[in-house]
Amino acid sequence: MKSNLIKNIRLYLSDKLLSGHKIFLGKSDSHYLKNVMRIRSGEELLVFNGKEGEWTARVDEITKEGISISILLQVRKQEYYPKIHCYCAPLKFNRYNYTIEKLTELGVSDITPIITEFTDVRTVNTIRIQARIKEAAEQCGLLQLPKIHNEISLSRLLANWKEEHIIIFADEIAENINPYVALKNLREDSISIFIGPEGGFSDKERQRILASNKVLRISLGPRILRADTAAIAAISLIQSAWGDWYSS
Repeated sequence: MKSNLIKNIRLYLSDKLLSGHKIFLGKSDSHYLKNVMRIRSGEELLVFNGKEGEWTARVDEITKEGISISILLQVRKQEYYPKIHCYCAPLKFNRYNYTIEKLTELGVSDITPIITEFTDVRTVNTIRIQARIKEAAEQCGLLQLPKIHNEISLSRLLANWKEEHIIIFADEIAENINPYVALKNLREDSISIFIGPEGGFSDKERQRILASNKVLRISLGPRILRADTAAIAAISLIQSAWGDWYSS
């Protein structure tokens, strides 16, 4: 039997996914399917909601008001990813978008923008970031979207930090020792990684982080990395040593 599934079209939906369930898509998703992907009635796509796996869905009707679809069959069961919370300072628009996109693709579970002494960008449009997260997750095959939290000052974050939570501190002045073994030996259920802004953390901030109850200070090599590069390098390292890239 010939499949009507259109390759490379995946949508994240907030609706419950159940065989036979009919869903009327919102304006943004309808525009994407109709005007960008040129989808037609009767064609199929993949949908997921972060809770019930991935399903095929059929386009029932395309109107000026939007697109209606029917949920068909589950093709992948729900997967859950390692608990990696990335606390990273906001960057200028295009570079932060890039960072958010790559952190999503790399499988972080949470993203929180932190405001530090040397942070240039002090406000974050979480709605715009959420849209970038959704788009990245749809394109790379994820079944769960990372949660974006509101920005918070580093001082307030540390003042309320729970002692049992470990901090992976990517410190540009840390001794250049391969961190892979230390990360591989971690037996934590979740990890928090701190990435500073372009100017790095101040001496005062560095001392406050290092004074935390559980902190693993790591080097990302002999070169000073830009903030977006550091975030991607750190998450890649964590995933390969501790997360879902690592196979024991």
